Amino acid sequence: MMGKTPAIFNSGRHDAAYFTQLYDALSSRGHWEGEIWNKRKSGEVYPSWLQVSAVFDQHGDIDMYVALFNDITSRKRNEQLMWQQANFDNLTGLANRHHYHAKFDIALTQAERKQSRVAVCFIDLDRFKAVNDTLGHHIGDLLLIEAANRIRECTRNSDTVARLGGDEFALLLPEMEMIGDMEKVAEKILTALSAPFHLEGHEAYVSGSMGITFYPDDGEDRKVLLRNADSAMYKAKENGRNCFQFFTAAMHEHAKARSQLEGALHRALSNQELRVVYQPIVGKDNDLGCEALLRWHNESLGEVSPADFIPISEELGLILAMGEWVLYQACAQARSWLTKTDKPFFVSVNVSSTQFKRQDIVSLVSKVLKDTGLPATCLTLEITETVLADNSDGIEQQLDQLRSMGVGLAIDDFGTGYSSLGYLKRFPLSKLKIDRAFIKDLPEDEEDKTLISAIVSMASKLNLTVIAEGVETAEQLALLQQLGCDYTQGYLHAKPGAARDFEQFLIAYSKSEAHSQT
Repeated sequence: MMGKTPAIFNSGRHDAAYFTQLYDALSSRGHWEGEIWNKRKSGEVYPSWLQVSAVFDQHGDIDMYVALFNDITSRKRNEQLMWQQANFDNLTGLANRHHYHAKFDIALTQAERKQSRVAVCFIDLDRFKAVNDTLGHHIGDLLLIEAANRIRECTRNSDTVARLGGDEFALLLPEMEMIGDMEKVAEKILTALSAPFHLEGHEAYVSGSMGITFYPDDGEDRKVLLRNADSAMYKAKENGRNCFQFFTAAMHEHAKARSQLEGALHRALSNQELRVVYQPIVGKDNDLGCEALLRWHNESLGEVSPADFIPISEELGLILAMGEWVLYQACAQARSWLTKTDKPFFVSVNVSSTQFKRQDIVSLVSKVLKDTGLPATCLTLEITETVLADNSDGIEQQLDQLRSMGVGLAIDDFGTGYSSLGYLKRFPLSKLKIDRAFIKDLPEDEEDKTLISAIVSMASKLNLTVIAEGVETAEQLALLQQLGCDYTQGYLHAKPGAARDFEQFLIAYSKSEAHSQT
């Protein structure tokens, strides 16, 4: 130490502000003490308790400092061990009941502030007692450790997995907004638990019964939610085990209905349950186009709304095959209709963000146009803001390539999002569709009238074609034409119908147009 300063003890773990506070305390009070990280001669960093006192001379000025420090490594290690033992299960390393409850209370406070949901799950291992009694407690312990690892691997870092005792586990999943997302986690865990356990030469099989409840749907108090999750878990056992049960009957019915919908959706294309319908899009210059819309009728479920099955098909990845099928159907039909009119004609097909992310849309469209013989200028792809919000160079590049081919690009439901104006500037769009929400109250609503007028004016300056959706009355049509809207679509012209219905509309429309010109 001779000739050195205390800086040789500096661990590098404290910033300048830490030492500024230390010296300020010495200057004002003449004393400072607290925990500090120091460095040994070997370079090892260790925690110590430091006491520093200032020694003053006869004039009251600080003459020197006296420092006493104790190595508190053992104490810190014991504190950590005590905390570990107080909060975590010794066997599995999962949170114990005490720690789970503490995390539960924090999660409820945060959820109340954020107005978000929290999912609570109880899991009980089925047939664990039989394994424990037959193969012994040691094998039973190994099974519990492996089961804990499997459950933990199925959850997020933000989730809490706990062992409440015996073969009972509990989960806390903050910000679990969608029932469908919770259902996926539950299925993943049950699948993991039902796989065979290989334990020191023994093969064991168990499964899980899971009860699920939600804050604030099923309760706002920890005790109530825990009781509800426990109750739902026993319902799962009553229903045959190796399954999950929502506490709320309505939620459980929703989950069952979704599961049935998913199963049927997987078979919809191969069973030829899907069909494409067409709705006319009528131009102010008597040009004509149509939008191809996907419909699904299942023998058990009846007619299923696109609002219900399209999002699920996107989640499951089924939209890729379905979207390709629709594109082929629509382009083939449009090609046949080109011979029945001498006016410009186009067909609009919706393309989802999932297709853009997981498919080469440019190659697909190119192949479909080549196979069907439809000119690229007769095809418009309708995309939502979800596609554009991806904000990736890959999406922009695909859109540029499609436009260079001559394919039209329309942004659907314009006016309902938040970044539409930015999208119009950045992406190579050719059309925009005004959402029906702005049309339904026309012609009475002055605000809607002003908005539509502004949209049409802006679109005109950007060389964009405007299509108004949801037109149902002659008064709405007259106003939209007066405001300069290029195309209109809605029940006033025709409801979406089968290909033969649209063909009849096309022929009749062409005849009436020819008659009006003569």
